[in-house]
Amino acid sequence: MITGEVDDIIAFITANETNRRLSYKKLVDILSLNISVDSLRRTLIRRGYNRRIAIGRPDIKEKNILERLEWALEHVNWTREDWCRVIWTDETWVTPRYHRKMRVTRCADKERHPDCLRPRRRKSGGWMFWRSFLGIEKGSCLFWEKEWGWISGESYSMRIAPLMEGFFRLRREQDPIVMYDNAPGYTAKETLDFFEELGVNMMKWPAFLPD
Repeated sequence: MITGEVDDIIAFITANETNRRLSYKKLVDILSLNISVDSLRRTLIRRGYNRRIAIGRPDIKEKNILERLEWALEHVNWTREDWCRVIWTDETWVTPRYHRKMRVTRCADKERHPDCLRPRRRKSGGWMFWRSFLGIEKGSCLFWEKEWGWISGESYSMRIAPLMEGFFRLRREQDPIVMYDNAPGYTAKETLDFFEELGVNMMKWPAFLPD
């Protein structure tokens, strides 16, 4: 292929997010290219383009970076015993959608280009499971029924708080620390008041810090 033809193909691919997601086969068909899929792949590779997995995590802001650094410095000298006092909690989602990874055609340095990111998907239509653990010990867990809606301060107090209270009381001699993030159910006044009354030490998990 001549340089001008390759430039036109690249211009089409990089025009928008939809075109970047097209497979090489679809590109050959849509553009009526008189080359094979393998030839197109090799041609684009020579220009630095390849099919790569689209990431979904947005760039964190300066505020988040500073909060993460501050948190890390506060805990840099924690021992294994310290970490084993933490009751870790989180939710996981199971969705009925096809879970194939999205790929886009891009250069290696365009990982964060807006057209190369995986779009955020609403979690509605799936099933949520809440769980906790302490050290190497499994903690309380709960299958969150759809009719309960999202985890709010009220629903947390009704569904999760009793489980946390029982788990905490059985291990009070370990002086456990409850980890919580910025989810509405955890930062709600009802939730924070509940843990304060229980005498629980709290550890806030900074935004965008990997789970």
